[in-house]
Amino acid sequence: MSAPLSEHLRSAIAAALTHCQPATDEDVRRAVSDALSVGGHSHTPLIHERLMRAERHVPAIVRRLLDAEARVAELEAPAAKVAEFVAERAEYITAIRNCHPDNARDYYRWQGHAEARRRLARDLGLPVAWPAEDGEC
Repeated sequence: MSAPLSEHLRSAIAAALTHCQPATDEDVRRAVSDALSVGGHSHTPLIHERLMRAERHVPAIVRRLLDAEARVAELEAPAAKVAEFVAERAEYITAIRNCHPDNARDYYRWQGHAEARRRLARDLGLPVAWPAEDGEC
C-alpha cells in the first residue's frame, strides 16, 4: 500500500473537486471497462475514444475515494474511543485489588465498571485489558 496523502495535498485535491459529484458504481465500472479494453491495442480512433471516456471519470472517482477515506476516518475515531474505554479496565482491576475491605461501596462500583469493560471487549473481539485470573472479573 502506498503512503497516505499529506493533509495539505488532500485538502488541495478536495478543493479542486468541490464542483464534482462522487462517481457512482456504474461510473467506476464504465471507466475500468474502458481502460481495460485499451490494453495492448494500437492507437485507433475507437481506443482513443475509450481512453477519453475513462479519463472523464477520473475526477469523480478521486472524489469518491476522498469521501470514502473521510468516512473511514469518521468510523475509526469512535473505535479508538471504545478501545480506550475497554483499556481502562486495568485501572479498575487495580482499584479493586487495592480496595480496603471496609469500602464495599467502591468495591462493587469498580467491579461493575471492570465487568462492563470486559464484556464489551469480549463482544467486540477486543483484547481484555487485564486478563482474568482465578475467576476474577
